[in-house]
Amino acid sequence: MINLRLVVKLLAAFLLLVLLVVGAGVMLVNSKAFQQRVLQQATQILSDRLQTKVSILLVNSP
Repeated sequence: MINLRLVVKLLAAFLLLVLLVVGAGVMLVNSKAFQQRVLQQATQILSDRLQTKVSILLVNSP
């Protein structure tokens, strides 16, 4: 009986942790600073691979 309670508590804690991580990820992806950082890295990688200048002026998020 005690083992079942422990398993249920651990499972609940794990699910809560997963929900918190997913929620934080959603908030991070929606932040303008994060989007700008990803944009800079992506344009740098494309510029290096294509051996030409790549630029994107604006990230338009809803």
